[in-house]
Amino acid sequence: MAAYQNVIVAGASGNMGPAIVKALNTAKFTVSVLSREGSSHQFPPFVKVYKTDYSLPSLSEAFQGQDAVVSVVGALGILNQIQMIDAASKVGVRRFLPSSFGADLDDKEGMQPNFLGLMVNKLRVQEHLVKVCEENNTLTWTQLITGPILDWALLDAPVAMGFDIKAKAATIYDSGNAPVTCTPRPQIGIAVANSLKNPEATANGSLRMVSLEITQNKLLAALEQETGGEGWAVTRVSTKDSVASGLEKIAAKNFGGAFVNILAAQLYEDGTTRSRICTAEASDNTLLGVAVLDLDKYVADIVKQVSSK
Repeated sequence: MAAYQNVIVAGASGNMGPAIVKALNTAKFTVSVLSREGSSHQFPPFVKVYKTDYSLPSLSEAFQGQDAVVSVVGALGILNQIQMIDAASKVGVRRFLPSSFGADLDDKEGMQPNFLGLMVNKLRVQEHLVKVCEENNTLTWTQLITGPILDWALLDAPVAMGFDIKAKAATIYDSGNAPVTCTPRPQIGIAVANSLKNPEATANGSLRMVSLEITQNKLLAALEQETGGEGWAVTRVSTKDSVASGLEKIAAKNFGGAFVNILAAQLYEDGTTRSRICTAEASDNTLLGVAVLDLDKYVADIVKQVSSK
């Protein structure tokens, strides 16, 4: 399988995009990005920007000459990927990475049932991508399964995983001992780049990675140690109550709030290991160049970043 060179990123201005664009550039790919018409976002000078309205003609023009499409679109853009996949297939793109980072979409039976319901659009895209690749001799796919994106949760979205470093506040669900494997954005960027550097070994399958394995209690202990050990306010919530609150929010059409409540049960419900994607030994870390990180050192770096904001 011939090497890839030209890579276009969709969703490059979002939470994950900058780390992936940076890693692709570091790995010497020629990087382009998709940007919505009307967006004034400023991208790094080394990228070429293609404006799009996400119509098939617009996407086909942007994807012409690209070897790979990497999608990191957010929740509101998930179904746009169906049109993106069709455009990629039409113009001869050779690899498509969907925006399915996070939970293991291949483990539908293991998912918390309400969380599975929130994944319906991602699963629809996954099904369409596999079908199109089976019908097209050129297009292939890679799905990267990362677990929760810990640096995003700690730095940008404290409510997502229950830890607010600036406020020294933590929400602990159930016993706080459910195992969760995580990967931060810089490591995900490296994984994307290395998956494209090894096209044959990474074609048409899901790859799993682990940088950190935590429990809520271990993460809280590391945060307390790094921030002086005192003053953390801890609220304890059952995942059962969290799901009930999430379902009430869905009924009220507060889908963002509902996602956080139901995510807590997906991650932290006692007696489950559904968010322990795999062990480092059983992962694809070596193929993807993903490093296992020391939790205490990682937390020290995160606290430093929060303090500098």
